[in-house]
Amino acid sequence: MRLGFAVAVHLEPDILLVDEVLAVGDEYFQHKCFAKIGEFRAAKKTIVLVSHDLGAVARLCERAVWLDAGRVGAEGSPHEVIDAYHQKVGEKEQRERAARGEIGARWGSKEIEITSARVLGRDGAERVVLQSGEPAAIEIGYRNPKGVSDAVFGVYLYRDDGIGVFGTNTLIDGVTVPVKAEGIVRFAIQGIELLPGGFDVDIGITDAQDRAYDYHQKGVQFRVIGTSREIGVARLGHRWEFR
Repeated sequence: MRLGFAVAVHLEPDILLVDEVLAVGDEYFQHKCFAKIGEFRAAKKTIVLVSHDLGAVARLCERAVWLDAGRVGAEGSPHEVIDAYHQKVGEKEQRERAARGEIGARWGSKEIEITSARVLGRDGAERVVLQSGEPAAIEIGYRNPKGVSDAVFGVYLYRDDGIGVFGTNTLIDGVTVPVKAEGIVRFAIQGIELLPGGFDVDIGITDAQDRAYDYHQKGVQFRVIGTSREIGVARLGHRWEFR
């Protein structure tokens, strides 16, 4: 395949079809491929890149098509298509986890009941995959048939291997909830500074004494993606200083 690519580019074709060639070489060969493809782009020639390397697609392509079992799953800008692909993979992972019984337990008096829970992306749409650093929200729908007025809403986020990340509730944050017969509460996150991985979120409604009205363990799940080479769970805002 490396020889085929070398022969093809030296023939200087008007249309270059590249099928997974970046997956077979070492880093030096890949750099040479990127450089040659860059020359083709600068010369306004057509390149058709077939690849599972999403980073290469984002870096090299102006338009992308995702083929899913022989059908077009999405078509558009690389960012849009890659995002659609990640969402599909995330949804599949969630279904598999549910089938394995990995969605958590639920308990409480149900005087106030959680009716829905979902993760929202920067565009306000439901997401199962988030880009590291982007704004997000956890949305909780509820109904209050008993007319309870002292509800405390909380979230506890942890990595899917059980390592805790962050937890808080409206009582800790000093927020009074205007409880209605039914409504929606959103926990808005300015930037989800988590490193890539899978995460679970417990969703809970309690009273001020921490008695559970409705607590849903692993009520929502999502995956964070990104290109960071940092290690750990979360990204800390930082800078290097020298004196």
